[in-house]
Amino acid sequence: MKKNGVVYTKEWIVNLMLDLCGYDSRIDLSRRVAVEPSCGTGVFVVQMAKRLIESCRLFGHNFDDLHGSIKAIDVCPSSITTTKRSLSALLTSENIDSQLSNKLIESWVIQDDFLIMPQFTSADFLVGNPPYLRSNDIDEEKKQKYLMNCQTMTPGSDLFIGFYEKGLSMLNSSGKLSFICADRWMHNSYGKKLRKYIIENYAVESIISMHDVNAFESNVSAYPAISTISKATQGNVIYVEATSYFDEKEAVKLADAFERKVFQGVQNCRIGEIQAKKLTDGSWPLLLPEKQALLCDLEEHFPMLESLETGTRVGIGMATGNDSIFLTRVKDLVEPEHLIPMITSRQLSTESVYTDPLWLVSPWNKDGSLSDLSNTKKLCDFFSNNRTVLGKRHIAKKNSGTWFRTIDNYRPGLENTPKLLIQDMHYRLEPYYDDKHYPHGNLYYITSEKWDLLVLGGLLMSFYCELFIDAYGVKMRGGTLRFQAQFLRKIRVPDPDTIANDIADALKKAFVNKDYSLANEAASIAFGYRENKIAV
Repeated sequence: MKKNGVVYTKEWIVNLMLDLCGYDSRIDLSRRVAVEPSCGTGVFVVQMAKRLIESCRLFGHNFDDLHGSIKAIDVCPSSITTTKRSLSALLTSENIDSQLSNKLIESWVIQDDFLIMPQFTSADFLVGNPPYLRSNDIDEEKKQKYLMNCQTMTPGSDLFIGFYEKGLSMLNSSGKLSFICADRWMHNSYGKKLRKYIIENYAVESIISMHDVNAFESNVSAYPAISTISKATQGNVIYVEATSYFDEKEAVKLADAFERKVFQGVQNCRIGEIQAKKLTDGSWPLLLPEKQALLCDLEEHFPMLESLETGTRVGIGMATGNDSIFLTRVKDLVEPEHLIPMITSRQLSTESVYTDPLWLVSPWNKDGSLSDLSNTKKLCDFFSNNRTVLGKRHIAKKNSGTWFRTIDNYRPGLENTPKLLIQDMHYRLEPYYDDKHYPHGNLYYITSEKWDLLVLGGLLMSFYCELFIDAYGVKMRGGTLRFQAQFLRKIRVPDPDTIANDIADALKKAFVNKDYSLANEAASIAFGYRENKIAV
């Protein structure tokens, strides 16, 4: 991926997107306006122009009528030059007079910043691949302008959030937008404002997940999805999961299936619907039909994991702000009361928590208050020796008087509290029991006043609980799941008092032995989806 966030889309993906939003040469495209907000090398614009020319000939228009039919924008001068060159080659091959060709190209291609340029037209079609530029990589001066112009962007938003908002705002009453970009905005907190903006004003027609599809000209881990959105009333959403075997031939069949609204026979992808009511400003559940039905049933009949009734809490471990300083393997580095045994995600993966232990050099007292360094000589010396580095952190600059603190506060006694630990990234929901360590910031933890944590651990291992992470959470390439507190809290579980003793014992056994088959079998009965008992 380039520094400017530009990733070039393959031509057959472009044609699928144009088909999805109805930019079709069989209609009179000279009377419509198509916009590409970040034209790059011109792959979208060239395909648009091909269809526009074909439509113009079909409906008997003069090419002079096409000056306002396409608008392609890019902030990069070299991209503008390349796009114009590509269009010139196309128009020449179509035997269009060079003088007219130059006039068309000059009217079609605009060098400007889409997010801050004046809105120049309303659009029937907005199609493209917005730049995938993370918040930290956006020029700070420009970011402030973007934040002023785009109400759905936050300081932590990726750049394409603004492209969605401005693109959608340009659609006329029958307009459609089709973008391919990372699907993170459908799940993460930085996409919340955009999700709200869409559900209040537009309709999501389809989402095509393409994580394993070779959709770009270069290899990037962008976790892309094609989302097609219209100025209409929200109905159920067609959801497609394309496999790694999905290719140009299947894309043509899929486009035809969308046009006919008959999806049988399309291969190398799985197709279903997402209920309209499931699209809220919260994370969108991207699941196929049978899983959607089960998700709805679980959400209707069972309470959330985090609950006042059971005293169950989901939390995240401690972010230090500089692990290389705050974590140590030297047991007598500072006073004993300021060394807290800590466990990290890596230690869970390698099972090295006892063979290669870590301690947090804690600036906190056991009651959770921040230490007075003048009372602890070794701790004071340790932090004083590291002041230059620690003082450069954002949290230290915010309050110079507490420059030595960790980012997160210390929760008194958590290290000795029985808890389940869950890694932030893993290919399955695999909880671990711990009552001797403080969790690091790359671990989530679950504590409970009512649950037997071994029973709960076996339940969480089941398909039924992992379904919520699969639905609402962020998926990485290769099927790796991201476990975040807001999605773990969405998990539904039965009341622990309703689980029979033999089933509770089976769930414990499944947890201790990491037996996922037994966990699924026992959880089925715990949730009431099977009546027969199981041998334990």
